[in-house]
Parts: sequence; C-alpha cells; structure tokens
Amino acid sequence: MFQAAGVSTIRAEAGEGPTRVLVLGGEPFGEQIVMWWNFVGGSHEEIVGFREDWQRQRTAPANGGRYGTFPEAWPSTLPAPELPNVRLRSRG
Repeated sequence: MFQAAGVSTIRAEAGEGPTRVLVLGGEPFGEQIVMWWNFVGGSHEEIVGFREDWQRQRTAPANGGRYGTFPEAWPSTLPAPELPNVRLRSRG
C-alpha cells in the first residue's frame, strides 16, 4: 500500500491469522531515486551493485555483509530476479 506525502492516517485490515505490518515513513527524498525489487538507490549502477551483493550474500549468509546476518530460522532467502534488459530510470 502506498500513501502520498502528508497523509495523517492509514487504515489496514488483515485476516484471522497472525499478521505482520511494516510501516516506513519520513521526509521525502530530496533527490531522484531508482527503485527495483527490494532495492532503492541513486542510479542504475547502484541497483546493479545492490543486487550483486544480495546474490553473493545469499550464498554465504553466515559471513554477514551489507544485509546483515540472515536469521538461522530462514532455510533460504529469495533470489533477486534478473534485471530487465533496459536501463533502470530514476523516479521523482
């Protein structure tokens, strides 16, 4: 769910089972950003590097790294999808 800047309330509903909610917020970025999958960066090249770091850390999670140490309870982590065949562009 995405909310525009300035919204003061958010309503969310969940089913009967356990639910986890993550709310992120703050001042809008003062620069252009590139967003792809779970990564946010300042350029296409940064996203490429973040993806490479993620893939590398998935194969050696005990070593930690940019993404911290993965919990032992996780039998595996999701691989990052292949990047599209186009250059990622910034969004305002």
